[in-house]
Amino acid sequence: MLTYTTLQDRPREFLAATGLTHAECAHLLPAFATASTLLYPRAKTLEGKPRQRRAGGGATGTLPQMEDKLLFILVFHKTTPLQLTFRVNENRFLRIKQRVRHRSPATLP
Repeated sequence: MLTYTTLQDRPREFLAATGLTHAECAHLLPAFATASTLLYPRAKTLEGKPRQRRAGGGATGTLPQMEDKLLFILVFHKTTPLQLTFRVNENRFLRIKQRVRHRSPATLP
């Protein structure tokens, strides 16, 4: 799995994955951590309801470190437009393919 600690010593891969240098990401991290703890306090669930049990009980999250959460968001925002572009092109290709398929039998002898 791609983690912040594995990428922090690989500047080219870090930049390729996130679009930011490690220094830029390190500068962004404290603000992200502050905003995250204000928006999602440990005493409440993600939906904003009071917890039934103490925070920290149960399974450990997939992204327990704040650095990994920021890395996930940065990579997601960098790659999603690329995925959307290919998905749009794929849908366009499928529509063209369907049109050709519908017209082909009529033109065959």
